[in-house]
Parts: sequence; structure tokens; C-alpha cells
Amino acid sequence: MESLGLKGLVINGDTIHDAQVRGEDIWLRAQTEPSMIFLAPEQLISDGFKTLAKEDSEFAERICVIAVDEAHLLNTWGRSWRKAFMQIGWVRMRFNNVTMIALTATLRGGKHLEAVCQFLGFHRGQFHLIRRSNARPEVQILLRTMYSGIGGKKFPELDWVLREKRKTLIFCRTINLGWRLFEYLCGQPSDVVDVEKHIRLYNSLNWPEFNNQTRKWMEEDPACLIAIGTDTMSVGVDISTVEDVVILQCKNHKIGFSVRPY
Repeated sequence: MESLGLKGLVINGDTIHDAQVRGEDIWLRAQTEPSMIFLAPEQLISDGFKTLAKEDSEFAERICVIAVDEAHLLNTWGRSWRKAFMQIGWVRMRFNNVTMIALTATLRGGKHLEAVCQFLGFHRGQFHLIRRSNARPEVQILLRTMYSGIGGKKFPELDWVLREKRKTLIFCRTINLGWRLFEYLCGQPSDVVDVEKHIRLYNSLNWPEFNNQTRKWMEEDPACLIAIGTDTMSVGVDISTVEDVVILQCKNHKIGFSVRPY
């Protein structure tokens, strides 16, 4: 964005806290300074955003586009544990003559698409739906059956992750499963000296600084090879060095997916 002359500002719980420590009003800064604001959905019902979005505010006069990234989360997280996503559809009503766009690479058609359109106030015949292929011919998908039991503490089917020493992300449906897998892998014979750095847990129970460090090490440190996470790691995490991705415990509780570039 900087190369295009655009200045961005991120507003979430962490940046608000950091601004308060500095004695800065981040909402006042948002009125005039940035060209783009990246806002956590929880902030849409905050007092700061209410002030920012007042009809006579300078910000309200400047805003021209509202963009919703990872729009499929409206229909998944929004319906379950992260209700703040449901507020996104209402924010459009606060501004006049504002264009709204929604972006996603994983939204299924049918009722899933219809639900997201309903949340955002998109009515048939009154919006443009642009589809592009998300086919990745350089990615190989492998299916492997788990025979050891997903509810146990031993996962020998994943011993290859340690042997091959490739940058690997492992997604688990629950934090509990991720922790049991972490304990199993750390307990296997290995010539890795720094296990704490070699295998990392990434989930919402960690301090943000710990997760940030995991992303940094996975990207930059050859010694950090395996990150075990939940949905928290699946959204907004883009690590260019990753070679393998394992999705453990699908809905039938037996199948794991291994995704590897050709």
C-alpha cells in the first residue's frame, strides 16, 4: 500500500491498547490521517467507532468503500462463537452512497452464499457476483486414514512430519486435540535440540505476542518447522515458507488431509 501512496491504520484490541499506553487517541487519528482502516469486527459496536461514524464527522464524509475480507466467516464464525461478525451487515446502513465489496476464496454456493448476501444486504439483481478460479495445480492433496484414534494421545501416522523436517502447518478442530498432538510429537525420539522452538502451538489461548513470534519464526527461522493450530491460524496467517499443510480430524473424525506443493 505504501508503494501506492496509501496509508493504512489497524484498529483492534491490541492497537487500541498500545495507543493508550502512548497517550494517543487512535480514533481521533483515524478521522483524517489514513487512506484505509483495517477494523476488527468487535470494534463496530465500540464507542470509538460510534464517534468515528457520526453523520457529521469528517470520517463519514471521506469514506467511499467498505470491504469485507474472508466473507465466508459471516456464515460460520458469525453464526457460532464470534457474533461480532454479524455486525458487519449493519455498518453499511450508517453511511450514504458507500460501495460495499465482499471477498472470499472459500464460500460455497447455495444456502451459504445466500446467507452471506443476506447478512450484507445484497439483494438479487442489485449486486455483481464475480467468480474466479481458485484452482491450485501446484498443490497435491493426499488423504490418509487415522487408525490410532483421534481421541487418544498417540498419533504415529504423523511421525513423518518429524522425519521429513519440512515447514508444516497442522490444523486441529480443537485446542485439546492440538495439545495432545503437541505432547506426542515432542515426546518422540528426534535429533532436534530445541523442541520448544521446533514445534509451536498456535491458538486463542496463547498471548498474542506468542502467536506473533510463532509466525515470525515459521517465516524466518529454519529451526522452527511445525506449527499446530486451530481456526485462529487459518485466517489472516500467510506464511510463505510453508511446504506441507495437514488438516487433522475432518467431520467423520477419521480422515486427515495432507496438502503438499508439487
